[in-house]
Amino acid sequence: MLRKWQSNLGCLDKRKQEVFGRFPNHGWARIDSLRADKWKPWFTGPVLISANNLIERDHDKQSRWVTLAPGMAIQALLTERNEERRVYVVTEETRPEYQ
Repeated sequence: MLRKWQSNLGCLDKRKQEVFGRFPNHGWARIDSLRADKWKPWFTGPVLISANNLIERDHDKQSRWVTLAPGMAIQALLTERNEERRVYVVTEETRPEYQ
């Protein structure tokens, strides 16, 4: 079941100053790693993040803002350990036409 994003749901990713090992040390969860159950120790459930824009990097690693169409959301997963929560954005492989 998908949950609606709430500001008190959790932090987005692991903070650099946090103790190593409680959560993965980045802000993304690759879809292939989810399918391979690599997130099983932390996984609580999927969430959708309501947003108007997101930032992406192109082939040359240049960042740019992308406006989302009305009704679109960012797929993420909620992780939990010892009553602390973090949210990680789910990513997929880059399509060949964009590589």
